[in-house]
Amino acid sequence: MGSGSSKNKTNFFEEQGYIYLNGESPIYRSKLCKDELIGTYDPEIKTLYQLFESTLEKNQDYDYLGHREFKNEEYGSYVWMTRKEFSVTKHFFACGLVSLGMKKGDPLAIYAPNCPEWCIGESGCYCQSLISVTLYETLGYESSELIINECEIKFLLCDKGKLERIAELKPNCKTLEYIICIEPELNQKHVHKLQELGLKVLSLDQIIDLGKENDLEDNPPEPEDIATIMYTSGTTGSPKGVILTHQNLIASTTGCLLESRFKPSENETHFSFLPLAHILERMIHNVVTAVGGKIGFFAGDYRNLLDDLVVLKPTIFAGVPRVFQRIYDSIMLEISKKSKFHQYLFQLALKSKREAHKNKGTTPLWDYLFFNAIRDRFGGRVNLLISGSAPLPKNIYEFYTFAVTPHTVQGYGLSETGAACTTNWVRGSKTYDCGSSCVCNEIKLVDVPEMNYFSKNGILQGEIWVRGINVFKGYYKNEELTNKVLTKEGWFKTGDIGEITKIGTLKIIDRKKNIFKLAQGEYVASEYLEEVYQQCPSISRIYIYGDSKQRYLVGIVLPNFKELKIYGRERQEEISKTKEFKEKIMNDIREKSHELRLKSFETVKNIYLEFEPFTVYNKCLTTTMKLRRFFLREKYKDELQQLYDEINTEIKKEK
Repeated sequence: MGSGSSKNKTNFFEEQGYIYLNGESPIYRSKLCKDELIGTYDPEIKTLYQLFESTLEKNQDYDYLGHREFKNEEYGSYVWMTRKEFSVTKHFFACGLVSLGMKKGDPLAIYAPNCPEWCIGESGCYCQSLISVTLYETLGYESSELIINECEIKFLLCDKGKLERIAELKPNCKTLEYIICIEPELNQKHVHKLQELGLKVLSLDQIIDLGKENDLEDNPPEPEDIATIMYTSGTTGSPKGVILTHQNLIASTTGCLLESRFKPSENETHFSFLPLAHILERMIHNVVTAVGGKIGFFAGDYRNLLDDLVVLKPTIFAGVPRVFQRIYDSIMLEISKKSKFHQYLFQLALKSKREAHKNKGTTPLWDYLFFNAIRDRFGGRVNLLISGSAPLPKNIYEFYTFAVTPHTVQGYGLSETGAACTTNWVRGSKTYDCGSSCVCNEIKLVDVPEMNYFSKNGILQGEIWVRGINVFKGYYKNEELTNKVLTKEGWFKTGDIGEITKIGTLKIIDRKKNIFKLAQGEYVASEYLEEVYQQCPSISRIYIYGDSKQRYLVGIVLPNFKELKIYGRERQEEISKTKEFKEKIMNDIREKSHELRLKSFETVKNIYLEFEPFTVYNKCLTTTMKLRRFFLREKYKDELQQLYDEINTEIKKEK
């Protein structure tokens, strides 16, 4: 690859004069930042506080945040808060917090579903240089305790649905003092319980009223100040606090704005569905806020998701593969119930759409017959559809590209990179893979010999390292882990294995770490779960696998024949093939999962029984007796696929 010459049609830029050294690929950048990385789309905007304030004068009377009214046991239309109303509310909320003793650099934990109040809490922090700390819906008790204690949380903003859980957490969370509830009307039984535990319980409205009584000038942050500590969903068994500064998050927002072939404007309406406790949704909020758009929130009932979309009529919708898969499945199920001729026409329409997409053409007849109705399920106005958290299957990606919007995108990023890293959203990168580098960072690939990935063997492959203005400052109170993943030169070792394609885009092909990211975006620490399930008397050893396009874990199990008093190789092989024996071990797995209160996605859903032991000699184990995961995945790839096929077949039967 060249140095950005006209012959190079990719969006990657190889640094001039770079010499291949020490098992590393060249360094790749966007063509738009050959000389230096770009950290802001506007020299006057260097913090998230400035990002919002910069839009206020022009858009103060525009709708900004909306939620659906719930009256007479049903949801109605969206009710909106203007930017001016939001600005006043967040200001007084911040003043109220300061009047209760909060000061610059103090953390506010936010533990609530997506809603306008979540944003009031976050932006209120920026008014007084406070730090937002995220807690999310799927957290277990131990993880919630860890975050509250590690950050020494005194103030926690939550919805009323969390009050019982907070009462259970309080005995082990000594620093907690104030619970600020989003709703004005609370169950007094819950309030009294919290008060008995020594907590002060206030509503959001009460904090705002305190702020009005104690009005202060805003004390905005500097670019280097911490904006948020975002806790990941536990890639090592327990959450890690990712420290992100205002500079990091402005750079991430910039990375998504400057190269986009889709140019968002003040006419955009975003449907806020992905959890705000995760980085992708936060980044999208920043982009929409920056351009003067508005944000309507998911009402919270997955059964009414499409109804929310029809009522809101968004132009931007971000989801995860599981959601897009479900909608796709429901559409294809409807098509399958039509006549053979109707099914034939639909397939012909998809084929015609594919050809038109390649040639930048249109298909008005097929749109009228099929695709307009599909677009209407999303409200009829979606111009940008974003899939995040895990890879979207290619057939699903193509379906939405043809049937909903050509601006269907996915990319690559992590909490540690402020979401943005590469994206196929960018100009000229109409590919299924993760696209090309954002202007705020650069990437390179580093050899992983133990997995047979090399950056100079004809195909550029290796661990993805990222360096840039968007890269985080470290893990909160975890210097040891920080030093493991951040080099002195500023490179972040992602643990993901990538490949640079022939056209210069990034493709994710594997994970270096023993971590799986499932289709719903949840991380699973396989070694931790293997140790857990090997506590079952019936299990001698287990290899756990998670496909990033699937929602469940499966496993290869070596039964503990000695404990089960099953002797003789032939007898062991015979019994391993019986449904009854498999079900016994599955019951042990379910019982262990229930006993340890594992999350649903951490429970192995199907297993293959292997009677031949894992050894060093058959290459299943390393010399230190660890599982050789890459080898096992290849050895059992057919069995693993069969396990997933069985699960999916069973799910379809239940439907």
